[in-house]
Amino acid sequence: MRQIVGNERAVQIITSSIKSGSIHHAYLFEGPEHIGKLTVAEEFAMALNCETGDGPCLECDQCKRVGNHTHADVEFIGLNDNDALSSKQDVISIEKIREIQKKIFLSPFEGKYRVLIFCNADNLTLEASNCLLKTLESPPEGVVIILLSLNATTLLSTVVSRCLIIQFKPVSNTLIKNYLVNCYAINEEKASEISRISNGCPGWAITAMEDRVVLEEFNRIIDKIETTIKGDLSLRFEYADEMASRYRKDRKSVKDELYIWLNYWRDILLIKVGSVELVIHNSRLEFLRLIGNQMSIVAILDVITRLVNTLNLLDSNVNANLALEQFVISLPATNLKVN
Repeated sequence: MRQIVGNERAVQIITSSIKSGSIHHAYLFEGPEHIGKLTVAEEFAMALNCETGDGPCLECDQCKRVGNHTHADVEFIGLNDNDALSSKQDVISIEKIREIQKKIFLSPFEGKYRVLIFCNADNLTLEASNCLLKTLESPPEGVVIILLSLNATTLLSTVVSRCLIIQFKPVSNTLIKNYLVNCYAINEEKASEISRISNGCPGWAITAMEDRVVLEEFNRIIDKIETTIKGDLSLRFEYADEMASRYRKDRKSVKDELYIWLNYWRDILLIKVGSVELVIHNSRLEFLRLIGNQMSIVAILDVITRLVNTLNLLDSNVNANLALEQFVISLPATNLKVN
């Protein structure tokens, strides 16, 4: 399968199902974002409908139409008009499930199988999950349902129990680095840093190589983190207000940014304990050392703990302004100045 880096076990399960012809009616792909779940699901749909019968060949009309998301029998639920994953705030409603159920009892229009790929199954409402359960209990012939989930525990246990669960796990930095060096002709130092930033998710690393805006945005966030650490209380409150305002419109981007904060302080801790070789942000070593030199291990761990608590508070739907302000207030003061 193309661009599937790591997770050989998951790929092997799907490949064996195709070759043996023992296709389950429902699958649950569980794992982090950008780990390869959607790519595997897409190519599984190709293989099920491939004209060669031994696909995916990636070349026949069926495979191309699935790849272009124009196949009449393959539906991606949870993708927006630009074929990107929609926001985690976008729920999958019971109305959507009922709309799908009206179609799945029809014979495939142009392929062999009708395939439904729920790209953000975690977004199923309780009503939608119960409605989908009826289909999972008595699926029509020639229909394959694939649920993609960050964490199966967010789904109804009855839904999970009716699926074949395939887990996707973080990929080693070495494997991602070697893939980037071989496929994108970049030096090992750059490939190593991108692989570490990806946190074991090759999809993020591949996207970063193919779209320079991804790395530019990542570095912009790091710059903002460093400015906030150096800033006075007024600047920190300004940052918290901006984050809270954005949170009301796009929760995911704010939480993703806080996870970058978490990795940043993890690096400071690693430097403090002498494990520089494990640092993610190699290009920021000088500044990371400057911060670490001014703080004790206890102070660094306290920041990490407060970050985790802030993420948990946001998940609990507390006041975003309050949670974010409490975090920035708690940041240790430094003698570093904003340029």
